[in-house]
Amino acid sequence: MDRTRSGDWLFADALIRNLGRHTSRTTLSSAFRKFTDSLQEHPWRWSILGGETPILFWLHRENVPVDPALIIHQAEVGALAAGTREIQVIRLSIGYPDKIVAAHATIVKSPPIIRADYHDMLAEAEASKRRTATAHAPDFTEAVGRDLNRNDKCWCGSGEKLKKLHGRYK
Repeated sequence: MDRTRSGDWLFADALIRNLGRHTSRTTLSSAFRKFTDSLQEHPWRWSILGGETPILFWLHRENVPVDPALIIHQAEVGALAAGTREIQVIRLSIGYPDKIVAAHATIVKSPPIIRADYHDMLAEAEASKRRTATAHAPDFTEAVGRDLNRNDKCWCGSGEKLKKLHGRYK
């Protein structure tokens, strides 16, 4: 792995470690397992994890050519959806059997409003937020095994009240 890491990998590693406040390692591990399993049917998968600086994880099969423009586009849309100025991108090349063979990290800035496709990207970001809200809505009872009150601690383990995090989508 050390040979495949780009120079800014330590910064990305620190961001992943800081996700612990918002996302448990178990949650992160199960998400990666789901994505690496689905790489058998799809050439690449991506997901954004929030926080003060959101991180876009891009996973692709080792033998699949990567289109940097597509990754940058998804990162820019993700930054707009998160309402941040930038987003960290971690690209992982996955070999067989589910082994990371290359890792790269970079920062992508949110697109400027004067860009010709800005409004299309903004619409895509809004659609992404709606899909995320809908996808998370049914998880409340499943996550804790009972109904939650708005003032209970959130089921995600952040320590925040439900109404301030995932409860606003209920």
